[in-house]
Amino acid sequence: ISFTTRDGPKVYATDFLIGSTGVPLNGNKSLPLNTRINVALDRWLDWSTVNTDTVQLIDNDRHQVVPCTIYYYDLRRGDINMALGVITVTPLQNLSTATNYTVMVNVPMKNGAIGIRDNESGAMTTYNNTSFTTRDGPQVTVTRLFNSTGQRVWDNKNAPLDTSVGVGFDRWLDMGTVNSNTIRLIDDDHHQIV
Repeated sequence: ISFTTRDGPKVYATDFLIGSTGVPLNGNKSLPLNTRINVALDRWLDWSTVNTDTVQLIDNDRHQVVPCTIYYYDLRRGDINMALGVITVTPLQNLSTATNYTVMVNVPMKNGAIGIRDNESGAMTTYNNTSFTTRDGPQVTVTRLFNSTGQRVWDNKNAPLDTSVGVGFDRWLDMGTVNSNTIRLIDDDHHQIV
């Protein structure tokens, strides 16, 4: 019996997701202007190779790179769609309305060097990308999240299990658009709608 081993480990992006919602990003045509993107990966990465040179958000209408923070973290339990690593792309300012964008992971390096590597020095040999379009028109902005006593709950790490959450907005809303399809509470640990 004979066999051949693969040519070194290769890194693949398994999913492009809208923030921590678990909703696929690819082809979405009405994303909020403050969208944060998570890229799920099939292995843990060498964090020093994940940066603004190797991961970029491109404004396709203006043909320019959008300034973003790029953050990588390991998921030791494979929490997001069974991923082992996640790259978070956060634009430094709101995106433009009705604009097409592309997220590029492992942008081809000008000097021909391999960009992103896993923590065993395996290279991501191809680049992965996906495109989306932001919504048209003005965006309603959440100005605060609070509990029934008026205390802020944004990033609260010790909220009681029976916490009620109120949401403040920057303008009057059409009540016909406020429902369980437009406002959801997500359990981030289990990636489920509560």
